[in-house]
Amino acid sequence: MMELFAKGHMTYCTEFRLYNFKPESTPLLAFVDASLTNNPTLQTIGFARDRLNEDMCAAIMQRLYYNPALTCLDINGNPITISAFQKDIVK
Repeated sequence: MMELFAKGHMTYCTEFRLYNFKPESTPLLAFVDASLTNNPTLQTIGFARDRLNEDMCAAIMQRLYYNPALTCLDINGNPITISAFQKDIVK
């Protein structure tokens, strides 16, 4: 996947979703850093039902926070509680 983004094969991609997959933490964060963080065209990124814990979801959100084109980050269906993220939203 990283190679597809690196070689420009996903240049006009506005949506990327990886659902029902249990990725390893380190490679997933490397992929997010290398391919998704500064991607100028992705408007929607989805990691729903990937069995990501609260720490992984928070790490992904921190990395994607400054992506100017991103309008939707879909992490629903993961074993997280909304209260963990409401504290950050209220601030």
